[in-house]
Amino acid sequence: MIDLSNYEPAWPVDLFVSEANHITATDHNGWVSRAEWLLTEAFQGASACSDFQDLPATAPYSNYWSPRSDPPPWEQAQVVTQETWFRELAGRAREVRHVTEPRPYWPQRQGKAAPNASVSPASAARGFARLIGEMHRNGYLAEHFGQECVDVYADLPDKDTAMRPRVPRSSGTLQDTERSRARQIFRPP
Repeated sequence: MIDLSNYEPAWPVDLFVSEANHITATDHNGWVSRAEWLLTEAFQGASACSDFQDLPATAPYSNYWSPRSDPPPWEQAQVVTQETWFRELAGRAREVRHVTEPRPYWPQRQGKAAPNASVSPASAARGFARLIGEMHRNGYLAEHFGQECVDVYADLPDKDTAMRPRVPRSSGTLQDTERSRARQIFRPP
C-alpha cells in the first residue's frame, strides 16, 4: 500500500488517471520512461518520480525446486514493482490531497493595508546604522572589529573606515547629518 501523504498533484486528478491508464494499457517497451515523465509533470516536486525509480522493475524470481532455502512463492512477502506501484497510484489518485494555497498573513486577514514598501535612502541609512549599532552593542562585531580589553592593549581597527567600502552610497542623497549619525555609532563609547 502506497503512502500518499508525500504527493501533491499539480494536474487535475482525472487527467492524471486517464494518462496513467493509457500508459499502463499500452504494451510499449518504453512505458517506464513515459511513466517517469508523467509523474514528474503531474506531481509537485520529485518525490513521486524518485519513489517510482527506487522500486525494482520486476519481482525477483523464486524457484520452488531450487536447492536454496527460499520460502515457497505463496509464503513470500508481496514485492512492490514499478508497475504495481504505478497502477495503485493511478487507482488511488483521488485520495491524494490537493495543493492548497497558504493562509494570508494576519494583516491581510484583518483587512489592514500592508506597510508602505517605499523607503527613502536616508531612512534606509538610518535603519542600517541602527542595525550596525545594535549588533556592535550586543558584541556581534567583536570578532571582526576587535573588542577593548583592560588586560590587553591593542590598536583596534577604525570601524568607520572598515565599514565605508561595504556601505553602498547612492548618488549623494545621504544628508551630512545622517552620515555623522552613522559615524557616531561606530566610534567606541
